[in-house]
Amino acid sequence: MASWGGLPIEILYCILSQLTNPTDLSTCLIICKNWHKATQEIVYNNIELSSPLQITCFANCMVKARRINGPSLLVKKISVFGDVESNSTECLENCLSDILQFCNNIKTIETIGFNPGNAFFAQIMHQLDQGNCLLLENIPFPSIKDEDIRAYGYTSWALRDRLTCLMISDRTEQINLGLIDNELLMGLKSFPRLKYLMYYIKDSESLYKIDSIIKNFSSLQLVEINQRRRTSAFDHGIDLTSRKPCTQVEGFIGSGIIMPSSKMLKYIMATFPKLRLLNLVFAMITLKSQLLLENSLSTEACVEFLSKAYKKIYTLNIEQLYVENAVGVASGFLDLVNFDGILEIHYENDHNHPQYINLTRRKFIVQCVQPVNALYTVLPHRELIQRFGRNLVGVSLDFGDAYTLYQELNNRELHKNDVHGYCLDYIFKYCLRLESLELANFLFTQCNPELTICNTLQVLIFDCCEFSNMALQELSKRIPSLTLLCIIDSDFEYDSIWDLPIYNTLVTAIHWKDTGHEDSQDDYSQFNLCLEKGSNTLFYSGNKYHVNQCFDNGDAYRKTFDVDDILNINVACKHIEYFHLDIPNIKMLITNPGHVNQAIFVHPSLQYHQEVNRLMETKQDS
Repeated sequence: MASWGGLPIEILYCILSQLTNPTDLSTCLIICKNWHKATQEIVYNNIELSSPLQITCFANCMVKARRINGPSLLVKKISVFGDVESNSTECLENCLSDILQFCNNIKTIETIGFNPGNAFFAQIMHQLDQGNCLLLENIPFPSIKDEDIRAYGYTSWALRDRLTCLMISDRTEQINLGLIDNELLMGLKSFPRLKYLMYYIKDSESLYKIDSIIKNFSSLQLVEINQRRRTSAFDHGIDLTSRKPCTQVEGFIGSGIIMPSSKMLKYIMATFPKLRLLNLVFAMITLKSQLLLENSLSTEACVEFLSKAYKKIYTLNIEQLYVENAVGVASGFLDLVNFDGILEIHYENDHNHPQYINLTRRKFIVQCVQPVNALYTVLPHRELIQRFGRNLVGVSLDFGDAYTLYQELNNRELHKNDVHGYCLDYIFKYCLRLESLELANFLFTQCNPELTICNTLQVLIFDCCEFSNMALQELSKRIPSLTLLCIIDSDFEYDSIWDLPIYNTLVTAIHWKDTGHEDSQDDYSQFNLCLEKGSNTLFYSGNKYHVNQCFDNGDAYRKTFDVDDILNINVACKHIEYFHLDIPNIKMLITNPGHVNQAIFVHPSLQYHQEVNRLMETKQDS
């Protein structure tokens, strides 16, 4: 009985011994039994196996628990994690027979990190012949081998009455169902519950056949097109007006190495007019000389597509649409759409790389070419900020190889004065809702004394920047609401991070990172940091991993620490709750905060964010 309620037997006995009324006792036992059943359903409903040992143990457990109404009947989904180098595939194939034989209510088998082969699908077919796993409705997609795809096709056909996800290919020798052309279309109609279709195409022209394949599938909701080989351009002879729209499809994913063209974008919007999800992820990194003429989208076609997609589609992720004029596309798009997210502009100094556009619901990325020998005051982003800054909540500017451009100009001091105060001034002036600002490859040595005050800015990030004491002092007076300061691979004149003029702000977190990037003048091995409180000073030198700690009486000692040491220090600024120092090959956690909610982290970024999120959640709960 103790296992029914998951309670220690002493506690359960104490509870039951107090129930003298038989009705109360019976009610309590029923509750315990139902609670035990509910907890079992939670545990066994979705099984995750991440190693061959776990797969084997789970299969043995199902064999031992094959009694009527045992836990094996509660299993609905199995997720197996692995990779091509592990033996998870072989282990799963060996244990699959036992799993499918006793888990008769299983609906989904999922593999993450690898694709099963011919033997896997043969096991499923064998169990289906034995009358097992008849509720199976989702199976993983196969590897790219012909025999594996063929085995997957036979298995899919056997499960056609319940299957909700299906993969097909336009290659004759790899068509899953062993059918071609009209036979393929007739065969696909036999999948009445199909919701997701993965379509592998050999050439771009096959994309235009997808509407004829799926038009009769009333249950289909999501379509993914994946092209694995780069081919020639699309057929210009295709008439889009004669195509019947597939109004039942709500999601479209384009992946692989599809090269987007104007015709492709028009086809997507015309064929799928009721999309709620559009995800175009193109795994293509190319040079401008390698682009076909029609793959470099015209400004008009790209603006039309982006504006329609943004207005209609709730979940949007468009990566690297190559365009003729990125700034022109951005200007046209922002003019038609009330975009209130983050505008991110990257300047590329290498004219061999094409310009492109990325767009999500919250971020618009513009990759454009930087004019030769042009001052920052006349760069194209100026007009975008002035015209559309009123709606933006974030701005990110990457000026490319700033150090190279800086050295090429004849009048160095004049260039400094022209750039930095002006750049920040017009951002603060025109972005009235600005919450975050990121500056990369930015020479911030001068600051206009009349710089506009920005009361809304909360996050400021410097990446590969160079700035002076005076510039930061003037800037700190204009950002009273700053809560996060992030400095990455940047050079400044202060001997101590606590000398930075942030005391009059609301900064609660500082992230300092030096990766030894080649564009940074500060080598991480020479990096130094001072954390001060009163007359106590902790000094960290990244070169020899030494710590100096000075006390009021003048005594000092030097300690060499390794990556596993834990250092206890106090923090100077009373507002700061989190401090992160990220240096390669150094893993430490520094705690003992100056006040209750204060902690200092020194280890890789992922762990840092996990620790910060945990502390912030704890703080919110308290």
